[in-house]
Amino acid sequence: GNIPRIAKIFTYGSPRVGDAQFCQQYENSAAGQATLQWVDPQDLVTHLAPHSLQYRHAIRFQHYVDASGCVRRMPIDENKTPNGLTLEAHRLEKSYLSRLLTAGSQKSAP
Repeated sequence: GNIPRIAKIFTYGSPRVGDAQFCQQYENSAAGQATLQWVDPQDLVTHLAPHSLQYRHAIRFQHYVDASGCVRRMPIDENKTPNGLTLEAHRLEKSYLSRLLTAGSQKSAP
């Protein structure tokens, strides 16, 4: 059959999902090209499954809203785990949606 074109895929607080080969294939696919991954740098879930077991994020860049409300794009550093990780930061309505709504009225940062 006829497969519809993917417009955009938004993920919020996604864990690591596969090995390097899987992630490379996903990123090069139509789905990967359409994916925007949003993170809260303090979100514990975004640092699961263990990098030591070869798990990676499917996309090399993540987007987040900084403390001043600007949208930032950052390369993923799989080896870095910040201090202060919490499950509270994984709450969609508190951590992600409130920041995105605030950022919607401000300019994006480089």
